[in-house]
Amino acid sequence: MATAIVPPPTTAAVRVKWLPLLLAIAIGLAIYFMPAQHGLTRAGQTALAITAFTIVLWAFGVMNNGVASVLMMALLIPAGAKPALALQATKKLMRDQQRMLSAIESEGHEFAQRLRSTEAQAAFKAFMTRRGPGA
Repeated sequence: MATAIVPPPTTAAVRVKWLPLLLAIAIGLAIYFMPAQHGLTRAGQTALAITAFTIVLWAFGVMNNGVASVLMMALLIPAGAKPALALQATKKLMRDQQRMLSAIESEGHEFAQRLRSTEAQAAFKAFMTRRGPGA
């Protein structure tokens, strides 16, 4: 059995990815160093800069989208971008154990209903037969 030999990428092909990467970095830094807009916190502006950087990576296919997404999450952690309202709601919910358990039970029932839906059943069947959901 013959295997196809793929030549290594040319320097022109490799160089093409550097330009969008530099563009992504430039856009991210430009947004990061812009004066803060009214109502936008520093953490919010940092998150916006990281998101713009990642969108350029996705749009130009600089790297695998999954890798770009993980990179985005990794950059957001040290940037301190935390959704303040979500954290407040979580802390409030955790203080009231009965309310938290009720929310977990309610979400469990909703999830179970979604699993029994015809849409979910079709997706599961497609997965098990290794075909696309629309096929």
